[in-house]
Amino acid sequence: MELTVAMVVGSIVVSAALQSQRYFMKGMSRENEKAQIQRDIITVSDLLEKDIRMSGFGLPGNGIKTVPSEVTSDELFIYTNSDRLQTELATDAASGSDRIYVNDAQVIMQENWICLKETDTAYLEITGTGISGGGPDTVYLAATLPKTYTASATTVYPAGCIYWHIENDSSCYLTRKNNGLEVKLSAMLDTMNITPKDDLGTAVNQISSARVLTVMFGGKVGSGPSAVLMAESTEVNIRNRL
Repeated sequence: MELTVAMVVGSIVVSAALQSQRYFMKGMSRENEKAQIQRDIITVSDLLEKDIRMSGFGLPGNGIKTVPSEVTSDELFIYTNSDRLQTELATDAASGSDRIYVNDAQVIMQENWICLKETDTAYLEITGTGISGGGPDTVYLAATLPKTYTASATTVYPAGCIYWHIENDSSCYLTRKNNGLEVKLSAMLDTMNITPKDDLGTAVNQISSARVLTVMFGGKVGSGPSAVLMAESTEVNIRNRL
């Protein structure tokens, strides 16, 4: 009887100790996740701020394009023209066309995007260029033109593109893609929300009028129903406004 009682008491003590250890380890794991998320937010915020401060350099506008989403995280495109190069349309470019003709495609060959400036500004990814010795050069587009552009009123700028987004797969990596080179920055951050604002800090619907970007990064601490989103925001002034 004494042995039985001792075994029962011992099992209770061991069970309580194991339960305490589980709670302790779970708490430590959550604290480690919080610390990692905070470190990742600081690191990516510094990098993002540098990218945004260069947005629109050498381009007619702020060089920012956002793709908002109510279901997944927002997407951010940042465009620059570091060499301040430009050319002109050689002929009118019809809506639905998958190419344009320019006076000098040499200035575009080093970049993967172009900016078309007429009454408004449009950014288009390109797949290649064709240099003609005796006539206008050809720029091939990854997508068709959304409207018709008039040669006499349109300027063409080469543009580098930095693309920030969350991979929509099981890993949910925060990813930065710079002219085709993709780098996974954080496996802890699975949320990115972007709010464009004017000089007064008021949210605006038109990204072309944005003067400040507020970007929120976040990651979940824990798993399942008990998971909690931990997030912080960074606010960056857009410097270039040609």
